[in-house]
Amino acid sequence: MNDDTIQAKAGAIGFIFTIFTLNMLSRLGLAPLLPGIETDLSLSHASAGSLFLFVSVGYGSGLFGSTFISARICHHHQIVLSSVAVGISLLALSLSASLLALQAALLVLGFAGGLYLPSGVATLTALVRRKDWAKVLSLHQLAPNLAYVCSPLIAQILLEEHSWRLVVALYGIAAIGVGISYKIVGKPENTCSEAPTLANIRAMLGTPAIWVMILLFSLALGVNQGLFSILPLYLTTERGLGAATANHLLTISRMVAFAMPLLSGWAADRYGLKRVMLVAVAASSTATFLVATLPDDMLGAGLIFQAGASVCFFPLGFAALSRITHDRNRNMAVALTVPFSHFFGAGVVPAMIGLAGDTIGFAWGIGALGVATAVGLLLLKLIKLP
Repeated sequence: MNDDTIQAKAGAIGFIFTIFTLNMLSRLGLAPLLPGIETDLSLSHASAGSLFLFVSVGYGSGLFGSTFISARICHHHQIVLSSVAVGISLLALSLSASLLALQAALLVLGFAGGLYLPSGVATLTALVRRKDWAKVLSLHQLAPNLAYVCSPLIAQILLEEHSWRLVVALYGIAAIGVGISYKIVGKPENTCSEAPTLANIRAMLGTPAIWVMILLFSLALGVNQGLFSILPLYLTTERGLGAATANHLLTISRMVAFAMPLLSGWAADRYGLKRVMLVAVAASSTATFLVATLPDDMLGAGLIFQAGASVCFFPLGFAALSRITHDRNRNMAVALTVPFSHFFGAGVVPAMIGLAGDTIGFAWGIGALGVATAVGLLLLKLIKLP
């Protein structure tokens, strides 16, 4: 009899967790390196912020393309492909000597990273029983949180004596190594996706609940990854903090927030998924607005509150998305939902806040994001979860 409990599948879950951590670190790790990249290539705040738009465009393309690839090579091999390709693109990024080369490498990096998520979610939900989906996806969501904690800490340690290029190269080597290891050691579940057709894509996008989830994920990514990408610039150039102090604050805030996805997953099982999603969105909106408006002596507390609130939505969102789909098209739902969301939340949001930083100030852009996130409370009223 197949034992599909989380405990029985701990080894496979841990391997996937490691791959996802490096996948996220490859992109989130660029944020604390951004001041150095900006100085090295003489970029404006707007140009530096727009770099994440290239990552986002590539990531969305990779997510959508993943549905075609996983239908042929299955999820295990696609996870390997994603990790190795992320590593190669990071090595290329570390050698970039111009803005154009940087943009091209980031586009490829985003595409390679985008191949992972649909296969990762599909593999995890195939590994464990349905009643444990919220829990295992909460564990999975600790990977981005670990990347959030480690990226400013790694930057603070290595940038004292080395350039941003070495940091990026080390991320690349690690991603290649873990991808090859998973290929050798990992036990494939032999699950493949349903090949997308125009008819089933149209049917998926014709489902109102999918569009509600797209908008909710857009807001969630905006207050989490989008804001994190620009915070080092905001803290150093507008709040007047040193780079080391800014990275220290970001590390502490993300360490405090590390276990929040687990808490949100537990709360969803106990109090109801939709109810906890409402609390998560309301807290994220309020906390983001406070980061823009709190005085300097309270900013650290605001960053901790914001970091904790902004990471709670994702395991809940993926659990909700899993409930409104079925096994064969679940990865396609992720591949259609996240590209739109990532383009806006992780691409447009930092670009717009960077533009605000060049014109009226970072705080205005961050405050506007906090207010806009409150729209999510209305969107949640429109969705019914089975």
